[in-house]
Amino acid sequence: MMRRTVIACAAAASLGASAHASMISIHAVKSGDAQDFVAFQGGSGNVIGLPEAPFRQENGAGSGGNAIAIVQSGTGNAFGTSPAGAFQSGTGNAARILQAGSGSRADLRQTGAFNGARDGTLRQEASDSRAEIVETGLSNGFRVAQEGAGHALALVQEGAGHFAVLLQRGRGLDASVKQSGDGHNAEVAQDGAGNALKALQTGSSHVLAVKQAGAANYAYSQQSGVGHFAILTQIGSGNYISGEQSGDRNQAIITQNSNANTVVYNQAGSQNVLRVRQ
Repeated sequence: MMRRTVIACAAAASLGASAHASMISIHAVKSGDAQDFVAFQGGSGNVIGLPEAPFRQENGAGSGGNAIAIVQSGTGNAFGTSPAGAFQSGTGNAARILQAGSGSRADLRQTGAFNGARDGTLRQEASDSRAEIVETGLSNGFRVAQEGAGHALALVQEGAGHFAVLLQRGRGLDASVKQSGDGHNAEVAQDGAGNALKALQTGSSHVLAVKQAGAANYAYSQQSGVGHFAILTQIGSGNYISGEQSGDRNQAIITQNSNANTVVYNQAGSQNVLRVRQ
């Protein structure tokens, strides 16, 4: 049986907040299956989950099926502000988060299997937002979109069979992707100037596709294991790609258009393939 918690706050909330902020702290939305949490917050400085009272949906190794749906409008909003972030455990959990306004923060941790696979999305629509997603287990997935300037994004997936789709649009963007295990897949697109990417994949059969459009882009990818495949595309000026693939059956396809581009790559093992076009 689904259990739903719905919270709606306007800018001038009736929960003791000022006319410019409404603060909500959720310690736990009950342990068990099919917990449904929905929050709509208007105004600025909204918070869901505090360091002393983190947001949690727990079902351990159970069937899970918990869901989060959060819409925060305004500036300086946050979800999962505790050191451990917001937390979902179990199987088949879903999270859909929308933060409109600059200076937003989101920190979500998922552990178990198939979390975010059917619905795992985070969208931040303004500048200077920060996001961190950590998934541990089997076949988890997540999609993150950031628009504006000065964003920072960190995604960590540990286990097997994960996928990640990351999109950043604006200037001065930053992304970091780490995948451990086998069978992972990551797609990253950065549009704008001053983009930076760091990706680390350890295990076997990984796939990484990165596209950076703009100027002064930087990309670094390290893959260790068997059967890795990397596609790195940079369009613009002042681009730089590093590399490093260890193992066998690794491939790297690199395309750089415009001036002052640089490629540095190191492949150790057998049956590695490298194609570079500048």
